[in-house]
Amino acid sequence: MEQRSSWPTTQSNLLLCIRDAKDHGAWERFVDLYAPVIFRYCRIQGLQEADAQDVTQEVLSQISRSIGNFQYDPEKGKFRSWLGTVTWHRICRHRRTRARQVADARVGGEVLSEIPGKDDGAWVEVFNSHILATALKNIRARCSEEKWQAFHLLWVESLPPTDVAQQLDRRIEWVYKTKSRVLKELKREVEFLAADVGTLSN
Repeated sequence: MEQRSSWPTTQSNLLLCIRDAKDHGAWERFVDLYAPVIFRYCRIQGLQEADAQDVTQEVLSQISRSIGNFQYDPEKGKFRSWLGTVTWHRICRHRRTRARQVADARVGGEVLSEIPGKDDGAWVEVFNSHILATALKNIRARCSEEKWQAFHLLWVESLPPTDVAQQLDRRIEWVYKTKSRVLKELKREVEFLAADVGTLSN
């Protein structure tokens, strides 16, 4: 399985990379990964598709303008919570604008240093499910078809190892070893995408 020794090993390193205006690749990875999360959460909060797209772009623009001065400290809170706070403030501002009310929410650069007390349940679900789906997609691209099939049958479909071994005409030891190796890579991928999501069960 391919190793990415040149890639950051944690999400905080990706945040450091996007602070460099010259690192266009890091920013593209950030947008590709998190734009769908922001958009989906906006839709869950009741925004129409066009409005959700607008808010997504506003969030990304706000981060792009302010990230140069942002210091991410995982000891103070989760990256997931930080991004959720930025998104929520933008949704609130959008609603106030639509309602022609005076917007008094703090949505300037200072919001990037605010850590909420706890995550919104809908945001956590959208964030975590997207991270896992992305990690699975990335890992599948680096696995052989046979190894991925073994892992999928065991971990995703929860088939008994003996059934998987018989279906793939492999020894049971190979099945266990394959699951262990792929799961290890999956955990590393999740850590790279968002180190504070949590752990994966065996």
